[in-house]
Amino acid sequence: MKLPFLATLSRPSGDAYEVLELPRDASLEEVEQAYHRLSEYWNPRRNALDEAPAHYQAVRQAATELATGLPPKRPARRRLLLAVMGVVAIVGVVASLLLVPPALSHRSAPTASPRQTAPAAPAPIQPASPDPAQLTLRLGDLPAGYSVLRAGPATTAGQGQPAPSWDAVFQRGTPASAEFQVTESLVLVYPNPADAKIGFDQQVAAGQNASRVPFSLGDESTGWVEPAPSRPGMKTVRLAFKLGNLVALIGVLGSEASGVEDEALGLSAIQAGQLKGA
Repeated sequence: MKLPFLATLSRPSGDAYEVLELPRDASLEEVEQAYHRLSEYWNPRRNALDEAPAHYQAVRQAATELATGLPPKRPARRRLLLAVMGVVAIVGVVASLLLVPPALSHRSAPTASPRQTAPAAPAPIQPASPDPAQLTLRLGDLPAGYSVLRAGPATTAGQGQPAPSWDAVFQRGTPASAEFQVTESLVLVYPNPADAKIGFDQQVAAGQNASRVPFSLGDESTGWVEPAPSRPGMKTVRLAFKLGNLVALIGVLGSEASGVEDEALGLSAIQAGQLKGA
């Protein structure tokens, strides 16, 4: 599962697989999924970052390159993918419907015979899941000078139904200013602690080769520091932790000379308090 917003703050690579965040053995179906996820995310109409147009164009070019070179399981899939990429306006739900395999798109639910119909058992009452949008950090939780850059469900990738999530991103200053800093608060609500453990481990794997940041929160936690190649003199601190069926991630992009780690640790404590109250 690919997550956070701060991971995307770099110039697009020239390698098609790297642009789409795919392994070298990716299938055409995986290219389709990556294209829809990333093109929707980087669409300049929705993404206010200066880097958005370049990333959006790079995603379309990379998907076109791979779609023409990978063997599809069904030839129609290649034609559909290339057609969709040729129409910039087709994104999100509409685009995903175009790529449903024919065997599935025409399938209807089986109709039971009246004689076979049995009274439906009452569905068990499930406890209400917390709303992830109410659990992330808010503007008032951050130091003065921040503004909301974006807020919405997290961009995810991978198999299965994505967990409900909310990704709030805040910016202070402008990229050219000395006070420039970006802070991200991400929360995912899993059906149970076991699934949350899997989601947490996926986050940990993303930073396994980075420099560690020691801290302890929730049931499990880990932190690391990443360089910011496209922004000389800056670094990204990420702190991930799990609490029951909830997984949270705090990310702060800031100057190498600033107290980014301390700010990230302080915000993580605030975030943990909000999860405990859920």
